Amino acid sequence: MYEVQVRKTEPIRVASVRHIGPYQELGPVHERLQIWVTKNKVKPNGFVREIGYDNPMQTPPEKCRQEICIPICGSEADDGIEVKTLPEVTVISVVHQGGLDFQSLGPAYQALMGWAAHEGRKTNYSIITYYTPPQNRTNAEVEIALVVD
Repeated sequence: MYEVQVRKTEPIRVASVRHIGPYQELGPVHERLQIWVTKNKVKPNGFVREIGYDNPMQTPPEKCRQEICIPICGSEADDGIEVKTLPEVTVISVVHQGGLDFQSLGPAYQALMGWAAHEGRKTNYSIITYYTPPQNRTNAEVEIALVVD
């Protein structure tokens, strides 16, 4: 069972890379951002985040918009990497431990969507925060959050 939490996020400065396409193609995007961090000697300041702007159940995979972000202290944008501040938002979230495939994540998203429907809250985009490295796809610990109005 998942325990749904409601909270406000803090604004956070990140380096980010945008991607349009299937969620399964995000591996090279994560890699590109990690290479940039290493090359530029940027010190990460928190956990990797994966923002999904489209619901893959409603949007064709080739049109799904995502963004991979790493919190950082400083640095300037270059090499197609954007540096910006993610805004404060209100989210509902659960912590998920296990696989990161759609079948494994389904119950977590169902818990969030069910809670939102019960509370009459409209959901927007999703934010996955990786507490384990993003490459760990079978035994991961992540926070799954939906931005709510």
